[in-house]
Amino acid sequence: MFDKIWEDAISLNSQAEPDFETLPAVSDLPERVSWGIDPSTFRLEHPLDHYIALDRFPIPIAEDREGYYGDRHFEYWLSGLQTAQETINLAKAHDISHNVYVELGSASGRVLRHFAYRPVFSELWAFDINWRHIAWIIRHLPRNITAIHNSSVPSLPLLDSSADMVSAMSVFTHIETFELQWLAEIRRILVPRVIALISVVTDHQIRSMTSEWPMYASLTGHATWSGTDDFIAKLRQQGKLVQRWRADSSYSSNVIYSEDYVRDVFSRLFEIVEYRHQYPDFQDFLVLRRRS
Repeated sequence: MFDKIWEDAISLNSQAEPDFETLPAVSDLPERVSWGIDPSTFRLEHPLDHYIALDRFPIPIAEDREGYYGDRHFEYWLSGLQTAQETINLAKAHDISHNVYVELGSASGRVLRHFAYRPVFSELWAFDINWRHIAWIIRHLPRNITAIHNSSVPSLPLLDSSADMVSAMSVFTHIETFELQWLAEIRRILVPRVIALISVVTDHQIRSMTSEWPMYASLTGHATWSGTDDFIAKLRQQGKLVQRWRADSSYSSNVIYSEDYVRDVFSRLFEIVEYRHQYPDFQDFLVLRRRS
């Protein structure tokens, strides 16, 4: 097998033949303690134990979930349930048909697993640039999730106006180029008048970040960092700054926008229905509607 192949310039782990270690289902975790997530705020339709009993699928180890929550496996599971429930609430609030749901940057199914055991959407599509994540979903989550390995080239194998809801959380934070093409591709697959959920890092986070913020070390440790005030000044002038760590592969950078740029440029392709600062934790959150 070759040490390096061309596909990994536009995707990750394309030639991997993964052998996964997994954790048990949430009901069988030896410890179910949450330090920072309060499920009483989720607006669930049933008690929490109801969802714990339904989810009989294994949980990925930290290395197979982008390191999210480290060894706090129950909080990882809870965070997916929280995002899934908020997505359901947004779908209801915006009168979205519960047919086809598409998630870009699905990783190993942190959110999608909570739709797989609930009859919320009739079709579930998972896309990720990392083949290991897609392989994990295929092997360990239900068959009602269609998981596809995609690349950094803006293209989705879906029909025009075929998706009733699209989510791209912590995706545009790493798209070095082609973000406008990706926005156009999301717009293409959306049914008119339905919504996309997208998160971005902006000058709002730069102003308020502390050393506990997940991107803090990589952001301030990059060669382009010259202090908060100078970075914000450059960001407001250029609209978007990219901190690359590698030049020979995608998804190896931090991407930061100015809020003014997001409101100006994104609104040329979508109606910005909602713009929430620092939601739910460390990024800005947008609800975008495709115009007719």
